[in-house]
Amino acid sequence: PTYGPMADGPLQDDVVMNGDGEPDEIVREFDVYISQELASQLSLLQFPLRPPWRPYDMNQLAEFRVKPKANKLEMDFKLDTDNSQYFNEEVQVKPVCHTLSSTLLQRPNYAIGMLRGSELHLTPVTSIYQLRPSFGHIDKADEEMKKEKKKEEKEEEKEEASRPDEDETARPVQVQFRRRETPRQAAALNLAAQRKAEEDEPWRPLAFYASPHTVNP
Repeated sequence: PTYGPMADGPLQDDVVMNGDGEPDEIVREFDVYISQELASQLSLLQFPLRPPWRPYDMNQLAEFRVKPKANKLEMDFKLDTDNSQYFNEEVQVKPVCHTLSSTLLQRPNYAIGMLRGSELHLTPVTSIYQLRPSFGHIDKADEEMKKEKKKEEKEEEKEEASRPDEDETARPVQVQFRRRETPRQAAALNLAAQRKAEEDEPWRPLAFYASPHTVNP
């Protein structure tokens, strides 16, 4: 192939050197073209915790969804609940799906190519999503427990407030003054607002179409 910097149109010939400092034999030459037309619509999905020889079974994919503004992807894979190894111990939450959640990598150095005769057409990949197992069902159960605990504490406070006060004398009132926000506090508030906006954005379903061709790593 012909090597050179990424630019529109065919690239200029460069000499390709081998490890010994001698030029390699040129077997075939291609004109390389860079296209930006579909760049904003191409993304690469990676599964860092899965070896290439044990990929996820896409036939078990139950749901695929996206949050476009937050750049979030999630995939639900059905679990074999009839398997003898499925949650032998008694637990409160038994999921029926295995969820993968994404992390976005910015500015990837990848491209997708198509060979047409003696022309190699490349389109840059604008984003890479790395999907890892999510334990949101555990976090959700923990939040429910915390809410229930707060509810019980509020009920106890109401009961104590409704009881007649034995001491009718005046009580001192504690007055607190709020200090100005520090840069760290402002950053924390901005981060909390950003997370809330991501959580409030609704999920949009995606359709998954498996490739008829097998891609070897």
